[in-house]
Amino acid sequence: MVLNNNFSWRASPVLVGVVAIHLLALYLAVRTFVATTPPQIIQPSLMFATLSEPEPQAKPQAAPAPQPKPQPAKPKTEPAKPQVKPAPKPVAKTTTSEKALHDSRRAEPEPAAEQAAPAAPAAAVEKATAPAAAAAPAVETAPSFHANYLSNPRPAYPPQSRALGEEGSVTLRVRVGENGSAISVEVAKSSGFARLDEVARNTVKNRWKFVPAKKGNEAVVGTVLVPIEFKLN
Repeated sequence: MVLNNNFSWRASPVLVGVVAIHLLALYLAVRTFVATTPPQIIQPSLMFATLSEPEPQAKPQAAPAPQPKPQPAKPKTEPAKPQVKPAPKPVAKTTTSEKALHDSRRAEPEPAAEQAAPAAPAAAVEKATAPAAAAAPAVETAPSFHANYLSNPRPAYPPQSRALGEEGSVTLRVRVGENGSAISVEVAKSSGFARLDEVARNTVKNRWKFVPAKKGNEAVVGTVLVPIEFKLN
């Protein structure tokens, strides 16, 4: 152990020198390399970005129209051939009694009946297709006062008018109700004398009966003109 320590102490200056020489050589080599190598300029790299417009979206194509399905060909129908009726066979003339001939005629169908048979369906079709006829408008009749059973009295001749010789014809417009009574009485044309007009109006309004106006079979209100004549005998 003592010998090794002495040896390391003695050899250390030599090792230090060797190391120093190597370090110096490395230093010179590095310096020479640095001096001979020119400095490299690092240029910044430029990046270019190209902006492109977005591609237009493809328009949706319309769905193709459905094609009609081919219909199966209709079979051709041949027109029916007209049937030829066989010509009636000539009836052999035979001598028969009147009774046998009469019986044979009764057995044969009458041609008139055969022709009348199609007329029935034609009449039915005509009735079915013809529109329902609108009800005919009801006929309206005016009131009447001529019936004998009414027994309408004549207006009394006013004594004063008789004394004064007043006479004339008055026409009254009478509105007749559904029951035949006078609803209202007006003077349509005067006789020329107020007394004669008033007597006629009161008599017709209070004592006369009328056949009411009718619309069809229904009694309705109507108007009638009643002429009354005052004449001295």
